[in-house]
Amino acid sequence: MTNKVLYVEDTKFDRLVLTSLFRGLARDDIELQCVATVDAGLASLCEGMPDLLLLDNRVPPYGSFEQSLPLLTRAGFRGPVVLLSGLPTEELRSAVDRNESVKLLADKRQLDAVFLAEVITPMLDHAVAR
Repeated sequence: MTNKVLYVEDTKFDRLVLTSLFRGLARDDIELQCVATVDAGLASLCEGMPDLLLLDNRVPPYGSFEQSLPLLTRAGFRGPVVLLSGLPTEELRSAVDRNESVKLLADKRQLDAVFLAEVITPMLDHAVAR
């Protein structure tokens, strides 16, 4: 069974970094789809629901996940969300704490293979098992 992950990120470099990290995992059951816009993410949801959503906090034209995430949930996504930010502030942490869909706020600067293996893949496995 393939575990599907959708990554909505406007910065090409960040998409390339995460794609490279996922390729380094010793798992061939994870399908990562990267899109650069929320609209592309919505189109992807129409093709099939992912098991996990990785969402950049700011994907233009939206100022924060509080604007973009509701669009994705209204389109039917109900799985766990990992919010990624290059600069997670206390204000952002508070907003995440108020949002039941976001399971984790991650600092992009700390993403590495260990983080994927020990945090993201178990979260994905748990989402698929439900």
